[in-house]
Amino acid sequence: MLAAGVLGLAALLGIAVAPTLLLVGAGWILAMLGWATVSQLILSIQADRIPEEQRGKISGFTGLSGQIGGGCSPSSERCSSSSVQSSKLSPTRSPCCSSARC
Repeated sequence: MLAAGVLGLAALLGIAVAPTLLLVGAGWILAMLGWATVSQLILSIQADRIPEEQRGKISGFTGLSGQIGGGCSPSSERCSSSSVQSSKLSPTRSPCCSSARC
């Protein structure tokens, strides 16, 4: 699990300094491979260690944390000001967005 997390982190750092679009794409593939591996390992550990009567609640919290983390990133569509303008929604901030451009 540690190796997959290190792969994901190293790939994200590689994306940050990638000089070409091809290297950004390769970094993205490696990052997703690393993070997907970590995610699947966490889910399999949960199934082995959590009592059966608590599995549904823990699985729900795990899924919710992924949705919150993905939905509240500065680059998410829900948080960007351009999506608010293009969809003609009222220009209110998303509750999880703290950047000034929202």
